[in-house]
Amino acid sequence: MFLKLSISLQCRLPLTRLDQELGTLADAAKGAADRADSAIDGAMAFIAASNKRIASIDDLIADD
Repeated sequence: MFLKLSISLQCRLPLTRLDQELGTLADAAKGAADRADSAIDGAMAFIAASNKRIASIDDLIADD
């Protein structure tokens, strides 16, 4: 409670508005983290598929 009050006084915003601003920021950060997580998962899936293709080509070359 003290931390919220001191932040509110320093920013000169009503506590409710500060809470709204922090909530909006937290929502935006969560959305960005979710998108980054999805992008990383996609990249890892692409790399795994690429590694399988490379392994198949290596197997074909080794058989010759």
